[in-house]
Amino acid sequence: MLVPAHKVAEPGGKAVGWLADALIAGLAGVGLTYLLSITGKKHAIVKGALTGEAMWTTMYGVLGTVGATTINPISPKTVLTNFLSHSAYGALGAALVAHLGDPGLFDGSIPLCQSPIGPGKSESRSGGGASSSSGQGRKVSGRLSQDMNSTW
Repeated sequence: MLVPAHKVAEPGGKAVGWLADALIAGLAGVGLTYLLSITGKKHAIVKGALTGEAMWTTMYGVLGTVGATTINPISPKTVLTNFLSHSAYGALGAALVAHLGDPGLFDGSIPLCQSPIGPGKSESRSGGGASSSSGQGRKVSGRLSQDMNSTW
């Protein structure tokens, strides 16, 4: 898709393939993190497996149908293997997010979208927020973030 077919086996073609795989995997991991932040980490492995299956359907089904990719599996066994590997990737990714993610991602104390000009700024101007010069850190969604205390 990104490199002509005759250049895929060359080192440059392999590097482009590796980079594309890494970017897709990273974006999928961010998506899984947002999904679990919104829906909670209960049944994370099932949610992850279903997300992996949705990625498989999108990449191989939808993109292949519209001609964006030219993936022609040789046998049904190859298709099933690809499906299972995407399911396993999603399940493992979600399990890692649920296990290693900051608990604030799942209880709402870390906002999904933090704006530098949002409510936190107006609170600190009115005297309700902590000043960064006082060593207290900055206010995040109405409470002091312990992570910010160690960072600021």
